[in-house]
Amino acid sequence: MGFASLVRITMRKALLALALGLPLVSLPALAATPGFDCLEAKTPAEMLVCADGGLASRDTALTEAYKAKRATAAPEQAKALQAEQRAWLKARDTACPLPKAASPADIPLAQLWQAAPCLARVYDARLAALGAEVPPTAAPPHPLHPLCVAAALPGFGDGSSAPLPLKACAQGNVQNPVFEESDVVSSEGTPWGPTWAWFSYLPLGRLADGRDLILAQYDGGGTGSFSSVAALRQTPGAQGEVMLQAEILRGGGDRCNGGIDTATREGDSVRLELALTPLSLLSLMGVRAAQDDNAAALELPDCAACCAATATVRHPLNGGGETLISVEIGEDAASFITLPGATQAERCYLKVIAQPGAKTFQTLDPGQALATAAAFDACLGK
Repeated sequence: MGFASLVRITMRKALLALALGLPLVSLPALAATPGFDCLEAKTPAEMLVCADGGLASRDTALTEAYKAKRATAAPEQAKALQAEQRAWLKARDTACPLPKAASPADIPLAQLWQAAPCLARVYDARLAALGAEVPPTAAPPHPLHPLCVAAALPGFGDGSSAPLPLKACAQGNVQNPVFEESDVVSSEGTPWGPTWAWFSYLPLGRLADGRDLILAQYDGGGTGSFSSVAALRQTPGAQGEVMLQAEILRGGGDRCNGGIDTATREGDSVRLELALTPLSLLSLMGVRAAQDDNAAALELPDCAACCAATATVRHPLNGGGETLISVEIGEDAASFITLPGATQAERCYLKVIAQPGAKTFQTLDPGQALATAAAFDACLGK
């Protein structure tokens, strides 16, 4: 499956993208935000709201409902409504046992899971009192909630995580609705919380050792979005509870810096499509001057939004190196370079790789990719 477009779509639209068979590429993400500035959050309740997507969405809905009702109320009714809202805010801060932390991101997950559903019920009751729609939930708890998978991932790069109590996590995220479409499972956090602002995973089947293989797509609420192929294991804990542990088998970079657009299980391997910048394209094809020690000297575009090509690779799941299947160079691959003042490397890129004026994608097999890399090295050596 090639690029449908070199323009990247939002992580929130990852659900729709996979449903339509499109690559999971992204622009700045949409994440849940409350009706106040989280940078100004001071009370434990405000910190908790900023740490949880379901609470942040409820706070926004409540703010909008309150303003709408007050705008249409008579002066005396508006004054009474304001007093009522202030009283509710004061009661909200003491209605649940709330964790104390220096910032939303510092709230321990176990405390977040205990407090967030309680505070969500407080918000739901107030929304109902205002005649507003109560947001959806993930009740009953989702068996493998996306935000639990997000919490289980070990972060960037390869490696395994510490086991996570799955039931406690699922029950602690009932206020965060789960979206499912064409096997893709997604949920929304916040940009300030202890996990990702948006997280989506696609099941890829079960491995021989019993672990579940997934393609995960996630971001922190800014412009960056990331991806990885991970394996999930569920095991009994010391008290008999089910524990979730994740291992990243193949990490992806930020968007065009090697981000994984699609993944397809093929027996003991997984077929991946990687988004590439001009510089990462040359490195993958084997251009000598683009290898780690020399790459910076080329001064070729390497920004996360500079999608020049996609590469299809086969990644073995039982060890061994990746093999290149094909490289598809986009018709806009030359748009990142301006000829006046172009460096020698940029001129070689335009001559050998991008071919300005190309009206279609160029598809190279492994042999053609190696030959193109050799031609680039030869051009650069002139």
